[in-house]
Amino acid sequence: MMAKLNPDLKAATKLGKFVWKSHGSIQTPRAVHAVHVKTQIDHGGPEHLVAQVTVKISLRQSMAIFQGTKVIGGDPNKIIDVVEYIVLERWLTKEGQDWKIAGKLSLPPLPKTE
Repeated sequence: MMAKLNPDLKAATKLGKFVWKSHGSIQTPRAVHAVHVKTQIDHGGPEHLVAQVTVKISLRQSMAIFQGTKVIGGDPNKIIDVVEYIVLERWLTKEGQDWKIAGKLSLPPLPKTE
């Protein structure tokens, strides 16, 4: 699941010990987009109904990568504001299916306004 959320995070853990800490939400997570579609996995097979919801998550966090006691990336004492968009998915025509993380949207940073 972590690889779906951030491939860079998976790569960072190979460098050393990855330390991440949440410092609370900036605002309540909210759905910003929802869609449902009919799809067919196999040609001529049954149709399935799939729903996706994109959720905006705004939080404060700190992170660092350590090799031994040395910080080689980030700063465990620097708190930054992060906005992420997580895509959740559920197959509605399959019984017992829970919502799953389908991916994370990578959006370019917004230009600074003055």
